[in-house]
Amino acid sequence: SINELTAESLHLEGLSVFNNGDSDNLARLRGNNALRVIDQAIEGTLDVLNQVGIYQGLLESNLGYLNDNQLNLSQSLSNIQDANLDEEITNLTRAQINSQVGAALLAQNSTDTRAFYDLLFGNITKPTK
Repeated sequence: SINELTAESLHLEGLSVFNNGDSDNLARLRGNNALRVIDQAIEGTLDVLNQVGIYQGLLESNLGYLNDNQLNLSQSLSNIQDANLDEEITNLTRAQINSQVGAALLAQNSTDTRAFYDLLFGNITKPTK
C-alpha cells in the first residue's frame, strides 16, 4: 500500500555506502548491498504504483458508467416531463372544448338537458325525444 512507501519500510533509512576507514572490499560490499536495497525499494514502489494504476482504471471506468447513467436518467426525466406536459395540454384543450360546447348548448335553449350532461361528462348518447 502507499502507506508502506517510507524510507524505513523500504529499508533505505540509515543506508550507508562508505564509512571512513573502510577497506576497498568493505566499501564494495556496502555499495553492492546499498544497490540491492535500492533495487528492492524500486520494485516495491513499482508494485504499489501498478496497484494504484489498476484502482485508477477501475475508478475511471466506474465514473464513466455513472456519467452515462446520469445522462440516461436526465433524458428519461425530460421525456417523462414532456409526456406529462403533453397530457396536461390535452386535458386543458379537452376542458376548453367542453366549456365551449357547454356554452353553445346553453345558448341553444332548444337542446334537452340530458344531451347537455352526457356531452359534458363524457357519456355521449343520442338525445331522446
